[in-house]
Amino acid sequence: GLRTNQIAGNYMMFTRAVYYHEIMQLPVIGGAVFVGGSIEAGNIWQSRSQASTSDHVTPCSLFLAANTWIGPVYFAYGRASGGESTFYMFLGRP
Repeated sequence: GLRTNQIAGNYMMFTRAVYYHEIMQLPVIGGAVFVGGSIEAGNIWQSRSQASTSDHVTPCSLFLAANTWIGPVYFAYGRASGGESTFYMFLGRP
């Protein structure tokens, strides 16, 4: 749900769980197509004294991905606690 580099700092606490499942093989694009999702928890702080487990952000995502001749391609929708959401498209490893 957050944009890349939307938050920044010197101290980070982060955990992620990801599940994906191959739904088909498409030789015409170069490989397999996957569907999946992720859930994350964490935050970033400027100083160590600010770090706390009580103010973490909890984003989640749903994605469709494929191994292609030009590299992995991801289409995803993410939503973070606080109501922020975004759509993503990655070519290559995110």
